[in-house]
Amino acid sequence: RDFPYDLTDPKLCMQTIAGRTINELFREHLFQLSITFHGGMEAIAYEWGAPSYLDWMSPDDEAQAQIANAYSRYAGGFGRHRPYQTGTMNDVVYFVRGGMEDWAYAGSFDPDRVIPCQPEQYGGYPKERTIYDESTLRTFNMLVETSDVKSPVRDDLGTSHDPFNTNSQGNGHISRNIRLALLALDLVQPYVSIVGANGLALRDDVVPLTYRGDRSCAYTKKIMIPPGLNDTLIEWTVGGAMSVDFTTVLFARWGDVPDIVDGASQYDPEHLGLAFRYAPAMGGTTRWHQDGPQPPPSEAISSSISTMGGDSTLGPIFRTMIDTSDFQIGETIAVIAVANVDKSWAMQPDDINPDLPPQSHIVNARTNPQWRHTQASTGKVIQGRNDWYSIPLTLVIGPMQVDEIDSPAGVSLQEGAFEISDRYRMEYGYNFEEGQDGGRDENSQRLSGGGVDENSQQLNSGGVEDDSQQSKVVGKTGGMGDGVITVVVVIIVALVSAFTVVHYKRREQLRRGLKVVMSDEDEHRFGDGTISYAEGGIDSNPDESGMELPKFSID
Repeated sequence: RDFPYDLTDPKLCMQTIAGRTINELFREHLFQLSITFHGGMEAIAYEWGAPSYLDWMSPDDEAQAQIANAYSRYAGGFGRHRPYQTGTMNDVVYFVRGGMEDWAYAGSFDPDRVIPCQPEQYGGYPKERTIYDESTLRTFNMLVETSDVKSPVRDDLGTSHDPFNTNSQGNGHISRNIRLALLALDLVQPYVSIVGANGLALRDDVVPLTYRGDRSCAYTKKIMIPPGLNDTLIEWTVGGAMSVDFTTVLFARWGDVPDIVDGASQYDPEHLGLAFRYAPAMGGTTRWHQDGPQPPPSEAISSSISTMGGDSTLGPIFRTMIDTSDFQIGETIAVIAVANVDKSWAMQPDDINPDLPPQSHIVNARTNPQWRHTQASTGKVIQGRNDWYSIPLTLVIGPMQVDEIDSPAGVSLQEGAFEISDRYRMEYGYNFEEGQDGGRDENSQRLSGGGVDENSQQLNSGGVEDDSQQSKVVGKTGGMGDGVITVVVVIIVALVSAFTVVHYKRREQLRRGLKVVMSDEDEHRFGDGTISYAEGGIDSNPDESGMELPKFSID
């Protein structure tokens, strides 16, 4: 209650260091969602909470209600504690003047209720620090009243057991509010991701600390499919939203795709040109919707999308077939999924005040392409849009055999897909062909002179022992025996180190598809890589897991 909203006395705001600190944070950022945790009851509440709007709803009431209910569902209940009730602060809690929630939401579009603060505490505070532009204060800052008792008993706090499960036996005050906060992080921006193609489950788009841009996706998210397919299966998911109002897949030859499609940016539909073909559109709901994810992830066709360790997809799985039969061996295709989401957030009840369209950043960022706000003090921008695009998937038409199979969902599928994503080269600058140093293994341990062992411990020039402790070989003076032993140990360590590196590279090449023993005879160019194969079809070579892999290499 230390903020300059719906107050009449300028001395009654910014009296605390906490209030001033929060004010400075908001002046430096364009927040879309935030949460303030309190104690004294159990509820999630939103605007309005100011007495001037006691009997009114806010212009963003629809979106606020949907988000608050999603928070409550994912937080869940435990023991005698039911899921949070939701509603406006005026209805569920009580009205206050100077509330942080109303200030953060309306301070930029309702200036008549904002006064510059002139506190006397702590040497005062410059009143110009509470004069705001039209962009800074348009945040959903929801109030979470976490507990009837402000100091709950220890047994009600919860445990670390299965903290992401609403119905976990370890649920409690702390674990359910961790989930609630993580949901807020997920909702701040919609996202679309292609997760499967032709029966092959794909790895996550987001790889930390990797470069994205200059069409790096053409190498890091790349699979080979057979030629002549009338029905190439594409599966994708949508998150960061509640409802999926429209979603589809578009595809074109990479060479025909406009330069603006770089795999790292969002873009406007008019920038895509005429090269793309579109699959039929569809709709659904995400995991945060009250109806759960639709279509459900359990219906995924591509192997292990819903179960693969670390990459499990909990959101909806949309799927469609695209016709790639007219693309020739050697051509590359860009496939992009697109979605429109949460159009219902722009709806309004009759009893709103002020009588304005939705005023928050989070609603307009996903429903209003004309919305553009630039924070005067920092130059930070929020741009509205309707369309949200995935990182493109690159399909390479390659010399592969086609097998007709029946998928678990009962769909006839011309199976054939093989991942040839070159993540090592793009992420870490490691070239398997040239055997350069400086690469990393899948656990991001740097390859030093001796490579990396199976346990991903850094190897010095002499390698690392089985127990992953550094090998120290020190020759003593004055004795032939010690010198011979030293030489023998060095040779053994060198051989073990060389075997480890060769085995490691071979294993990773087989698993990742970066290089498999190649047959010669014929060549086709794919981007800046060469795939070689034998005439008359592709030989197969089982790796150590028994998986059959085509023989080809990327140069």
